[in-house]
Amino acid sequence: MCGADDSPITPRPLPPAWIAGLPVYLRKRVGRPVPSGYRKQLSARATMRAVWQETGRKPELNPAVQTPKTPAPNMEQHPMPPMPPAGDGRRRRVLALSSTGGHWVQLLRLYPVFDGCDLHLATTTADFRRKVNAMSHARGQPEPGYHVFVDANRWQKLRLVRQMFEIAAILVKVRPDVIITTGASCGYFAIRIGRLLGARSCWLDSIANAQVLSLSGIKSGPHADLWLTQWPELAEENGPYFRGTVL
Repeated sequence: MCGADDSPITPRPLPPAWIAGLPVYLRKRVGRPVPSGYRKQLSARATMRAVWQETGRKPELNPAVQTPKTPAPNMEQHPMPPMPPAGDGRRRRVLALSSTGGHWVQLLRLYPVFDGCDLHLATTTADFRRKVNAMSHARGQPEPGYHVFVDANRWQKLRLVRQMFEIAAILVKVRPDVIITTGASCGYFAIRIGRLLGARSCWLDSIANAQVLSLSGIKSGPHADLWLTQWPELAEENGPYFRGTVL
């Protein structure tokens, strides 16, 4: 039974510190970069370990996420300026793509900035076509182009290959001036192939990646013209950069 005793709780045995650093060691062994966000996470865990062992009480919050998040700008009070036209005077052709779920929700939060553009959207299902057409009508914009590619993740190698070819076909068909993506694997393929076609690109890492950048973001960011994170703790001098949040 629970009583009024407020005595310290004996902490559970914790694993040796070298276990927490094992992923860093393995990444270095195979020549892969170690995200600074992961280093900060390890440092926060070490702080929690020291507090727990000294006081006998487990900290309630992870110190790595106690920094207050910068609030998202209100788009109604601070509307985004329209994207400038291309150099030849025509409307700038934009391809905005992502997988479904949170990636897609965050991509649509950028919708106001696409006003005045020749917009094309791409995702893994045709279910959102009617919704984006309604959003465009509400803003007085023409209906965007809509493209569908197969869904895939890193554990589905053959589907990843198929996704790569389908995205390449979309890029050849659309010939975008700008590629904007929130992930995941589809954004990586779009940025890498689009760069070969002369398109400029922007990678916006998902807000769900609060402590460590996504794997797709780590691989895509160095190849993007603009690499953004939605957490100031993950921003670095050479990217990713923090410019606010969309949620």
